[in-house]
Amino acid sequence: MKALKPIAMAFLVGGIFAVIGQAITMFWLPILGGDSPFMGFAVLVSMGVIGVVMFLTGLHQKLAPIAGFGTILPFNGFCAAISDAYVSAANETEKSAAGVKAALGLVGYVLGWGCLFILVIAVVSFFVGGLI
Repeated sequence: MKALKPIAMAFLVGGIFAVIGQAITMFWLPILGGDSPFMGFAVLVSMGVIGVVMFLTGLHQKLAPIAGFGTILPFNGFCAAISDAYVSAANETEKSAAGVKAALGLVGYVLGWGCLFILVIAVVSFFVGGLI
């Protein structure tokens, strides 16, 4: 039973962030329209701002040990991680350029490995799809 608590908390917090994301989507829908190419951008930026604000206020750091992947996996968790990389490097070196470099390095790492992973999946899907 003890092992289920972290899983349940991750699903609960992740679900709350999903509801917040849906509420943000419903907020932008009448403003931008459902067929707007900016809809996804507006929702992601809004969730990113929430993640940065949560990090700056310390809420993300308090919630992360309790909820685990429920705070890390959503987009706002990625933005909080970027904020953490920037603040940590800038405080350590006392130079904001080091913070920018660390933040961009994290973004590059995640996007680089993500693109490589998607490319492998696409190639496998292409060849497996041709066999079916």
